[in-house]
Amino acid sequence: MTCNLNWPEIKELLRRGEESHNRPDLVARVFKAKLSILNDRIMKGDIFGEPQFKYMTPDTYDRIVSSELPDKKEDPYLYSLVVKHMMRGSCGEMNSENVCMIVGRCKNYYPKDYAEYTSYGK
Repeated sequence: MTCNLNWPEIKELLRRGEESHNRPDLVARVFKAKLSILNDRIMKGDIFGEPQFKYMTPDTYDRIVSSELPDKKEDPYLYSLVVKHMMRGSCGEMNSENVCMIVGRCKNYYPKDYAEYTSYGK
């Protein structure tokens, strides 16, 4: 789960002239609340089936989670939203000034190679 600074729950609590990126306290509280709700829905709400059935292998993860970009020509609006809110910015040789860069390398090891299937990593 990621946080969106444009969530209505954040925007409606800002004072006049405030911007959400200047209120990390508010953003953190709203994110924590939404994360708790999501956790409850997953753990108690049987979203992915009965809780005693645990997903322990990459194959079982792939049955639930996937990602792909919407077609830019068929749905340009949805494509723009996904690119804006769900994709990480450039780093490495493309953007050596990104905050994730430490001694010329991305601290999160991006960019990563394309993977057709999920695998375990460190």
